[in-house]
Amino acid sequence: MALPHEVLWKIGLLPQVKKPFNDEWSFGTQYPLTEMPAAFEPFLGKSYNLCFDAPWNIVFQIQHRGGFWHDVEFPDSFDYNLSATCSSPFNKGSLFGKRFMKCTPSEAKEEILYQLGIINSEQRQAIAKGGIVDPINLLYTEDWQAYADIETAEMGILQDNGKRWVNLAQIYVRNAEDTLIETNTQWDNVVVAGEIVSVTGRWKIPTMEQAATSGKQAAQALFTYLGSEKQVSLETSTLLHQGRYKYLDPLVTTLSKAVNIL
Repeated sequence: MALPHEVLWKIGLLPQVKKPFNDEWSFGTQYPLTEMPAAFEPFLGKSYNLCFDAPWNIVFQIQHRGGFWHDVEFPDSFDYNLSATCSSPFNKGSLFGKRFMKCTPSEAKEEILYQLGIINSEQRQAIAKGGIVDPINLLYTEDWQAYADIETAEMGILQDNGKRWVNLAQIYVRNAEDTLIETNTQWDNVVVAGEIVSVTGRWKIPTMEQAATSGKQAAQALFTYLGSEKQVSLETSTLLHQGRYKYLDPLVTTLSKAVNIL
């Protein structure tokens, strides 16, 4: 079975490390649109788009009535919908200069639109007015104490108005700098699922590959428990001819430092 990473760590299943993961407040925001802003026209018809220069690292998609998600009922008079997912809200925004934790919902919705290229303030505010920040996993409340004892909940910064964001389901991810940890735990058949699973090879395999590896491990544990002779292949892809990439690491490091300075 798979358990949330935070739970595995807190109940002692990963005793060899103090804090195995960096918490990632990855969240989605929806904006119903009555018309298509000029800034988004180049992205129509594309599945997903990554805004590389957005401080909050935003992946977004423009959905339209009668499009791919044809079973989704659009509100009356709103023929389009902007879905934006932020994965690095700890960075300071380019509009208000705040991290997400310090923003109110209205500021956060405007900040996202600004980072996506909506520069006109009136247009931005009109779109943000109908937007909504993840209504399932994120709460903006002054009643945050009620969630303080929930195992997987995490609190944002307490704001001057007494409110704070409460994240009920944050994602825990392994970064390249994190210490490698064993995937086996002290309990049989409890398999660490998702991003934490390390695969062979010096170069990092994308998250979905790692999640697939977790699934294979869980399936093999089940077959073993049932006494089945079936074996699940845990082979993973590796990068060959690494010599040609010997300058990649210092190049990426240099570029990252330059971006941070800018």
